[in-house]
Amino acid sequence: MMDIIFAIGITIFVYLFSKNMIHLMSGSESEIVLHNGSTYLKIASPFFTILGILFNLRYALQALGEKLIPLVSSVIEFFGKIIFVIFVVPKLGYFGVMICEPLIWIVMVGQLAWAFYGNRYVRSYKKVKE
Repeated sequence: MMDIIFAIGITIFVYLFSKNMIHLMSGSESEIVLHNGSTYLKIASPFFTILGILFNLRYALQALGEKLIPLVSSVIEFFGKIIFVIFVVPKLGYFGVMICEPLIWIVMVGQLAWAFYGNRYVRSYKKVKE
């Protein structure tokens, strides 16, 4: 819940101050730089909730002794970015770059959630709790 609340707060902050943030980080006065950077932040920030869930699942699996499954998640990210560079970015341009990370995060969360809820310790805990 903390990740979700924090992500909502960050998203609101980004929507209010994204151009100022880009100016502060880049030092640029260029309208195209400010616009592109601001748009990127506005597209990515709502997906920080997904990123928080991704981190929690990854670290929970590592705490359960799973070493390979979180690594598979990183491999998905790696190949997802390659696929985006080859197929999506040439067609969608900078918009393809902006949606790359959030869409890959969703795929990674799917893989990690499947692995987490399929873990024998988690399944046995759910049975005991019922």
